[in-house]
Amino acid sequence: MLTDPGAQNRDGRILFVDDDQRILDGIRRRLRGSFDIETAVGPERGLEAMAGDEQFAIVVADMNMPGMTGAQFLSIVRDRHPKSVRMMLTGNADVDTATAAVNDGNVFRYMTKPVTSEELRRSLDAGFEHRRVIDAMSSLATKSRPKCVPSSWPPSASIHAL
Repeated sequence: MLTDPGAQNRDGRILFVDDDQRILDGIRRRLRGSFDIETAVGPERGLEAMAGDEQFAIVVADMNMPGMTGAQFLSIVRDRHPKSVRMMLTGNADVDTATAAVNDGNVFRYMTKPVTSEELRRSLDAGFEHRRVIDAMSSLATKSRPKCVPSSWPPSASIHAL
């Protein structure tokens, strides 16, 4: 039996959003057994999948979709779920598309179609590592905050009494 060396480092689900069901089916087949994947056809369904408390460690979107671009979609994801690692997988390899993805969607990875299975796996594994760093930084920030401030703070009144 072959084991996937990165599997132990994958904690969380991935949402792939594309307007082409065939692309999503292909991704699901290629990554079967390696990742916990959900797919959504189009940005509206992608936002529905993320509604409420639904959390995805990684969200991967196509750039050219009807209704809104992938950059716009990932910008909304960033605002609603800032810990989700955002990636772009697109057939558009031009500079304007990449700039919009980085500036509007604040993407972690920008991949062009067709993408090899190995490149996609490496990118997703890097996304999970990035998510662990985000979680660790968030945990550290929470632990380093003062738990309480004494009611006699600032001490100026007690100092003057001396």
